[in-house]
Amino acid sequence: MRHLHHCWVATLGLLVLSVSIGCTRSSGPMITPVSGQVLMEGQPLPDAMVVFEPSGGRSSLGKTDSQGNFVLQYSSTTKGALVGEHTVRISTFDPPHPAGPNGEMSTLKPEVVPKKYNKETELTRTVEDKWRGNQFTFELDPT
Repeated sequence: MRHLHHCWVATLGLLVLSVSIGCTRSSGPMITPVSGQVLMEGQPLPDAMVVFEPSGGRSSLGKTDSQGNFVLQYSSTTKGALVGEHTVRISTFDPPHPAGPNGEMSTLKPEVVPKKYNKETELTRTVEDKWRGNQFTFELDPT
């Protein structure tokens, strides 16, 4: 009877250990979903690049749609951004680049966002480890 009790305790211990191991986060950087909206003068800002730059590690970026909404990509297969503090840059500048099968170039898209939001950015945000993700709205002043 005593032997049976020890087997039961050992089996229960292994079950608890396997469940606790299965609940831990895999190794590697902590990435969490990040999305939001960019507005300028209260209106959605389409076709803007939104970049979240951590102090160490890979940046995440996303492009706004016609309603100013964006979703950040950490890599080609992973959406989100690293957990922690980020410098945020928002830009509409798009230099000419090959755009068609015949080698024609796209047209230059000028910057409409002030430097204080891109080259000399004052924007920062903290990405938190939330299973539902982080939602940020950026209301830009055109001056």
